Amino acid sequence: MGLFSLSGDDFVKLTKLADYAVRAVVHLGGKKPGELATTEEIAGANMIPRAFLAKVMQALCKGGLVVGHRGKSGGFALARAGKEITVRQIVEAVEGPIQLNRCLVMTALCERDAYCGAHGVWREAQDAILKVLDSHTVADMAKKQEENLKR
Repeated sequence: MGLFSLSGDDFVKLTKLADYAVRAVVHLGGKKPGELATTEEIAGANMIPRAFLAKVMQALCKGGLVVGHRGKSGGFALARAGKEITVRQIVEAVEGPIQLNRCLVMTALCERDAYCGAHGVWREAQDAILKVLDSHTVADMAKKQEENLKR
């Protein structure tokens, strides 16, 4: 599964898994330190199907970005401060490493690598995507979301 997919609308878009993961982590980033959010709360506030959210939260816990607490008063919280978690880390926790094209993974995967005129374009585009995703943190997005909700 890749970060982007071609939709029925004929445009490239972010996968639902990555989108829902970012929504869930930003929600947790808006909580006070030590405050937990339940699956129901996260799903309801972010329009994420509960069944899908379970998969998302499992991947985020496995990726070390979120911690889950079981029991009657359980829920989820960020594993570390929101200012230390980038969008790239969230996406890669649920999707794996971001690679715009297979030729960027390993040159041996593409027999055209030595002469391909598009390779440099794919590299430049990927570098730009990674730069943007690395430059935005959960803390930044949670703050922006809170400001937007107050309008």
